[in-house]
Amino acid sequence: MSSVADKMALIFAKQEAVAEFREFFETLDSDGDQKVTGKEWGSKVYANQDMMSKYFGGATLAEIGEAFNRIDSDGNDLLTWDEFHSEIKSYATAKQFAEALQTAVGQAELKTLFETLDKDTDGKVTGKEWGSKVYHEQALMSKYFGGSDMASIGKGFNRINGNKDEALTWDEFVTQATTYATTV
Repeated sequence: MSSVADKMALIFAKQEAVAEFREFFETLDSDGDQKVTGKEWGSKVYANQDMMSKYFGGATLAEIGEAFNRIDSDGNDLLTWDEFHSEIKSYATAKQFAEALQTAVGQAELKTLFETLDKDTDGKVTGKEWGSKVYHEQALMSKYFGGSDMASIGKGFNRINGNKDEALTWDEFVTQATTYATTV
């Protein structure tokens, strides 16, 4: 897991740091609508280059700017505080996923989850199948894919569906989730 993800997970584990980061988020929100657009983010990169590089990674302004796309998991060019916070918390859960794959028990738990999600037993989990199981598998899905509510857990599919084909095989499930865990 990259140091950026580790830093963000550590920051969000401390309540006082969350409050401080919330203030920073609000400085990015130029128009005060409780949302940070890609344009607002981009306009603040230069002025906040050191801080943003420290927390979001990247050495160049363009690389720091790209962090917005990584955090904007639904791709709508807007970040709300809840989306921002949920995505950052997903870094810690991605680490849990990667660590679980290193043990036989973790692999078995994830394989069982995959098979549970694959309602039609065709060897693939679609976005629809994922979404239909979020309620019943909320605790386990939250543990490995992040999110504290059903909507944010549902977005976990988008984070790991790297080829955007709306279906994950077991191999893609493992590969994409591991890739996400090691690149954030």
